[in-house]
Amino acid sequence: MLSCKKHPACSRLYRESGRVKLHDIYRVHLARRQGQDIWIVDGARVVSELYPAFIMGGNDQRYRFNPENEVWIDNRIGIEEFCYTVQHELIERKLMRERGWSYDRAHSEGGLEREKQLRLRQKRLVARKEAAVLPMPLGEYGEKLPKDKRDVRVSLRGIYRHYLGKHAGLAVWIVDGSRVRRDIHGDFCFGGHDKKYRFIPAGEVWLDAAMSVEEAWFALIQELVERDVMAGGGAYDVA
Repeated sequence: MLSCKKHPACSRLYRESGRVKLHDIYRVHLARRQGQDIWIVDGARVVSELYPAFIMGGNDQRYRFNPENEVWIDNRIGIEEFCYTVQHELIERKLMRERGWSYDRAHSEGGLEREKQLRLRQKRLVARKEAAVLPMPLGEYGEKLPKDKRDVRVSLRGIYRHYLGKHAGLAVWIVDGSRVRRDIHGDFCFGGHDKKYRFIPAGEVWLDAAMSVEEAWFALIQELVERDVMAGGGAYDVA
């Protein structure tokens, strides 16, 4: 989950790393994993001021400007790529630091191989989910649907993309937002939950795969708080 810790570089203070000033690079502190602080950073600024070839993420074994014990995640990537990128950087760093592997070897045999395993695991997970989920009704709770749509149920096949895990006891899924808007509800944007939308199964929160990784964590917090208020009987507008 999101942490609102403030890094010195988030302010106008400068932090020295060799001869590079990390100025306005940091965006969001996400978590600490395997002794590493996971930061979303301003990818465009890194490209323009530090390293033109920076993309997706980085770690302290790959880049000299990347502070020790930090994994950087490019804020330009989509939320669906987040988990794969974090795991890629962690295993790549471990192999370079502990086994002395070259970057090229750690990147391909470690990072990319780990990504492939995770992607295949998610593919199987999504297939099981979609085979089990029943067709759902259209619309939002409290919405007055036209007569011809009141009893319509829609399939959720092809909607689910990635399982993010449990947060506050709810299953958080990344979904194909474009497909939801095309086939189910044209006003679905950023995210939603089962207390607002009739087509979202009970106990689920959905995040739109079209979002950036930076925006998604704020959207998740908003959906969890909103759902909590509505589950307690609060109206959507209040929530």
